[in-house]
Amino acid sequence: MGGGRRENQVDQRFDQGTPEWTGEKEKEDCEAGGELLASYGPYGLWRKEEGIELRKDGEIIGAYSKVVVLDDNRALLKLDKGMLLEVEPEGLRELLTKEKSILVGLVESDGSLTRDLEGKHYYVRFGSESDELLDLFRDCMVDTYGLTPGKYQSRRRKHFFEMIKGSKEAVEDIMEYANKHGSGYWEVPAKYMDKEAARAYLKAFMGGDGSVAYYPGRGGLKVRFFSKNREGLEGIQDLLEEHFDIASKMYPRDRQKSLESGKNELRVCREENMIRYITEVGSFKKSHQDAIERFNKDREERFGDRE
Repeated sequence: MGGGRRENQVDQRFDQGTPEWTGEKEKEDCEAGGELLASYGPYGLWRKEEGIELRKDGEIIGAYSKVVVLDDNRALLKLDKGMLLEVEPEGLRELLTKEKSILVGLVESDGSLTRDLEGKHYYVRFGSESDELLDLFRDCMVDTYGLTPGKYQSRRRKHFFEMIKGSKEAVEDIMEYANKHGSGYWEVPAKYMDKEAARAYLKAFMGGDGSVAYYPGRGGLKVRFFSKNREGLEGIQDLLEEHFDIASKMYPRDRQKSLESGKNELRVCREENMIRYITEVGSFKKSHQDAIERFNKDREERFGDRE
């Protein structure tokens, strides 16, 4: 994962101090053992036999099993349950991995979190007619929680399948980031996302509750997200604008209803924004990928070497 520095949104829960990192302090740390891998303001990453040590001003503040990203601007350290710790000179914050971002996007679009009134039965569900999305959900559950969901065919819909897994840990953890309540409310966990996490989330949600369609000669390319949850779509709108500079507009799908009362449509505006979306984000759904391929092929034939 890389890119997407969002210094203005570093969560205040994490340490924000920026005291000066001095050569004298590095010398003291070397005497404590280990190899200095990188430093970011007051923070230093040290390789030890037992793993990676994170120090601030020479004091140990954590130990981690793996460095996922190590570059000039930041480092990402592996946490459990699909989370990363971002280390920058400005401070620390937790981020969703790509896999967990996909999982949240799928659950918020065509999935559900179930807990009975007595709190004894917990289920994570995702349903789709698309095998590629079902496989993606399974793989992300395995990667994030080490859990393999079962696959069941719907009794009412011939080509519709559900992936289901009972797990209190998974339900409560996903709920912390999605805050999903039925199909009418969920939240975009934007403060836990960098650009790569935002891209993964948008591709997943688009696959579940979106549409990328191409109609040659009658409307052209269309890129849309759908939900009853207006606040959730506004969160998606913010992600598109902040990370990809893509403009979009909200519409009621039923023109007889207000945005608050009916299902809403978030529509990417203007062809240049739609092209930016399919180029930089896209969708995990095969039918959407096929539409993008047809659009790009026709566009290349129309414009050729002029672009």
